[in-house]
Amino acid sequence: MWRCKKCGEAFEENTAVCWSCGTARRDAPSFEVKRKNVRTYVYRWKINGVEYKGSREFGDEAGLRGHIKKIGGELLEIIEVKRYP
Repeated sequence: MWRCKKCGEAFEENTAVCWSCGTARRDAPSFEVKRKNVRTYVYRWKINGVEYKGSREFGDEAGLRGHIKKIGGELLEIIEVKRYP
């Protein structure tokens, strides 16, 4: 059994993260997230006549365009695309 250092909640040994406050167990194994075919798009978009600049991860440009369309906006420009290996 282990006790969360932040909130004091008690957990079984096989629990790696405190469900109450989200603090990771000190000796918990770290997991590396592998990104495949993920790109970070930096873009300008407009909704209701107001322009915004944003960045978000998508698998491809169609995903970005679909997201902007779904929320009722218009994609104005893709400023940068950061690719991950």
